[in-house]
Amino acid sequence: MNSTVLTDMRKKRILAGCTFLILALAMISESLAVIQTPMLEKLGATAYFSLVAIIGSIGTAIFTPIGGKLGDLFGRRNVILFAGIAAIAANLVVALSDSFAPFLIGRFVMGSALGAYISTPYVLANELNAKENVPRMMGILASAMSLGGLLGGYCAGVLWKSGQQFLSIAFPSFFLLIGVLLVALNLPNRKKEGKVALDKAGILVLSIALTAGLVGINMATRNGFGDTKALALLAIGIVATVVFVQVEKKAQEPLIPMHLFKNRQYCSMLLVGFIAYFYVSSMRVYGPRAVIGVLGMETSVAGQLQIPRTLITIVLSALAGVWVGKKQANRWKAMAIATLLVAIPFLVLSTTTPSTPLWLYLAMFGVTGIAESFRSVSVTPSAQAVLEPKEIGVGTALVNFMNTLAFPIASSLFGIAYDLPTSSDPTNAALINQGINNVFLTSGIIALIGFIFVLLVVRKFFRKEA
Repeated sequence: MNSTVLTDMRKKRILAGCTFLILALAMISESLAVIQTPMLEKLGATAYFSLVAIIGSIGTAIFTPIGGKLGDLFGRRNVILFAGIAAIAANLVVALSDSFAPFLIGRFVMGSALGAYISTPYVLANELNAKENVPRMMGILASAMSLGGLLGGYCAGVLWKSGQQFLSIAFPSFFLLIGVLLVALNLPNRKKEGKVALDKAGILVLSIALTAGLVGINMATRNGFGDTKALALLAIGIVATVVFVQVEKKAQEPLIPMHLFKNRQYCSMLLVGFIAYFYVSSMRVYGPRAVIGVLGMETSVAGQLQIPRTLITIVLSALAGVWVGKKQANRWKAMAIATLLVAIPFLVLSTTTPSTPLWLYLAMFGVTGIAESFRSVSVTPSAQAVLEPKEIGVGTALVNFMNTLAFPIASSLFGIAYDLPTSSDPTNAALINQGINNVFLTSGIIALIGFIFVLLVVRKFFRKEA
């Protein structure tokens, strides 16, 4: 896309729209996490809590790479417009649902629509900014993501408690509509020239691979990896993945061009992004579990664990982006910070005992806010920088796709680490303590491996460029 046809004012409106889109996405995700339990109680479907969670993540996982390709083929404006409207409609369906079936369908459609547009703001950030300003814009988007998560969860809880059940689910749609309008009214739609071919076979096989794989991982985490159904689904997912690779090699317009994986520098960015995001599952799930089950605190206290981290990310992300944009070498340094400042806090927390002070958890999770700030402004811009212009859309989508996959894969691994000591007696406080420490130790070691990888591999790429 040639951004020179746009005035500076229109660029600013588009980028403001992108910020609202990311803000709304985070609001929707966190608000649904907060009200999912009482909503399912209202619908008489509490037994389906895990199913609802996995259905939403499957939709997002499937449509993240698809959305990136659709933007290349049909134009980024059209993707934002149609995916945004679909997400708003699905959000309202979920808010108005008085039975489980429309709620579940709306949740899947909403997750799919969010996945379809999630990469486009990051693509536009690259296309509408000078190269040195891209990390700063990525920082702004990261701040919007953190702010949206904070406001989304808080507002949803307050509104639901006050009896405003419809608003507790629907309020993010207002911010999403602002983002859609700002982009749709200011961004000219650019379609790929010539005949457009959509990789239908690739979409089908990818959907099978992700659905079977993610449901299999979820089932194995709950029932154990000896569960026959879980093993069957995992096998289907693996076979479908192999078939998907072969289909993509022959496709005229592949969803994921396989030659991208021959780009060693790009692949290194994918790996760093995956590792740097891996810890989030342990923080969100096992952090509150530790505070309640080991430190003996109340649920309300556990809900405040991420507030310092969120505030740090909101403030620091844009500043980190400015620093990264000043010099090429700052990118690998930012990735080193992003992995090291995850490894240290979780290695510290892996020594948790009942006497561990709460302030230590608040401080260590706050440190991960610094890590997240530097991750968000370094990995995606660095991956985009080594791609051809025609591959920016699908390449950026693949970076986001790896982040999406990190959560269920990490959840499965952490579930094993937690279950090793606790399976014999899930209520034993000492065993719970040991299981949580196992999770935090695993998270810290993986982040430390990422830090070493940045020093030994990623740094060399940037030295060559310099």
